[in-house]
Amino acid sequence: MHLQTTTDYGIRVMCYLYDKDRLITATELSEKLGISYPYLIRVLGRLRQTGMIEVARGRFGGYRITKSARDSSLYDIIKTMEGEIWINFCLNKDGDCTRNAIDTCPVHKILESAQEQLIASLDRVRLSDIASISWNGRTVAVQ
Repeated sequence: MHLQTTTDYGIRVMCYLYDKDRLITATELSEKLGISYPYLIRVLGRLRQTGMIEVARGRFGGYRITKSARDSSLYDIIKTMEGEIWINFCLNKDGDCTRNAIDTCPVHKILESAQEQLIASLDRVRLSDIASISWNGRTVAVQ
């Protein structure tokens, strides 16, 4: 599994906006986060479309995190940007298996367990956990 750059940027934006009590312009976000303005606009659009952030338009406008997104997990943000996590196509909702052996395949069961553990680990990390430490060089241990 490989997270897209867009997802990395979405996480950065959410962390930056988390503790701000003012509107933040796209220009400020672009400069502070090192994301090109056109790319950032796409990321902001996705976050806004899914209700993670809101926009205030106009001369004094900008972006801010929504109240409902303040308690988001890292998994919530990744899912917003990427969609559901499937580490193998046989684990998706349709259960596509080229061997038609989902119920008996030992690899399927191992991958399913690994996927469940990955999602659970990402879901335990709250935005508040990473936002408070993402700008001072420390790292979060995901368990």
